[in-house]
Amino acid sequence: WHDFNLREGIYMFKGALTDFYISQKFDLKYTDLNLLIASRG
Repeated sequence: WHDFNLREGIYMFKGALTDFYISQKFDLKYTDLNLLIASRG
């Protein structure tokens, strides 16, 4: 998960939309991928 380019290519993670621009375009809930990665136990 330390590879920035890999994180930028992920749009969904465990059912959560992680792309801010897509969420804005389609008025969908956005979840920050970095927070999801940090919270996984």
